[in-house]
Amino acid sequence: MSDCIFCEIATGKRDSHIIQKEYGFVAFLDIDPYLPGHTIAIPNEHVQDLFSVYNQDKYLDFCKRIIYHFRNKSSTRLVYTFIMTHKVPHLGMHIIPNVSDSFRDSMDLLRLRGGYNGTESLNQVYDYYKMMK
Repeated sequence: MSDCIFCEIATGKRDSHIIQKEYGFVAFLDIDPYLPGHTIAIPNEHVQDLFSVYNQDKYLDFCKRIIYHFRNKSSTRLVYTFIMTHKVPHLGMHIIPNVSDSFRDSMDLLRLRGGYNGTESLNQVYDYYKMMK
């Protein structure tokens, strides 16, 4: 789709902080994160829901590898996930690593939505979470 931001990221027409890319899928840092490391994993094909993905198993395996990577980077091993397509009409699994040892603290940060002003730059977060060499 020509006016889809996620399609532009998938094809390389738009810059982003890509942390992992495999045939048919790409994962990149959200530019408006809930928490540091907030990543969106998308299929390259323009679909709006999980049921329309050509190969659901491969997509979910791709997402699981990112989740396991984040779990290994976190002291708490907790990673939040949800699927949302209302802002951008392209399937995206949001994968958000926990940043606090306290579940309550993390939930409070998630509730702030828009109030997160972490000191980490997007480049610092990218360097920490990227999977690609």
